[in-house]
Amino acid sequence: MLSRFKDLLERPLLPIARVLGRAVPPNAITLSGLLLSLAYLLIVVAYPDPILVVLLYSVSALVDALDGLVARLYARKTSFGAFLDSTVDRAVDAIHAFSLHALGVCEAWESFLYLVSAFIVSYARARAEGLGVGMAGIGLMERGERVALILLVILASYSVGRPTAHALFWLLTVLTLATALQRVRYAYRALAPRSL
Repeated sequence: MLSRFKDLLERPLLPIARVLGRAVPPNAITLSGLLLSLAYLLIVVAYPDPILVVLLYSVSALVDALDGLVARLYARKTSFGAFLDSTVDRAVDAIHAFSLHALGVCEAWESFLYLVSAFIVSYARARAEGLGVGMAGIGLMERGERVALILLVILASYSVGRPTAHALFWLLTVLTLATALQRVRYAYRALAPRSL
């Protein structure tokens, strides 16, 4: 959903992207985002200080938003860059899912359910687009929305407590599952034989 407002949302990031892009190639930014996510997970597991957890999560999310923007600004978009970005995004999705369990927000099975839902959302888009069906903007919880809502879950876990954070987590999971179904339905309409 947020991808429909991509240009508007990326506007505040343009000054950072212009400076960063002069010195750092997009693929290096992508890998930096993965390293920051791993650092975030390490802090969550070893020393879950609220300020450090929120800071590292926020910075990793910011870096995640910058690689594609830098690639477009400096005409450095490549097929491998797109592949690397999507691959790293899946690793980061797994880190986020496990981190919510490690923070005590949800049980392991709940974390797994969310992760499977998020993977289906991403895979449905990749597979549909491989078959010629555009999927950007389809569904309530694309990656940007998930990243933002996870930040709210983390903030709630430290501020208002586990019950609220757990409720927000389930909102995240249900909306992600709904998005997976929305994408399957959209792909069915675009790809299924008219007789079915």
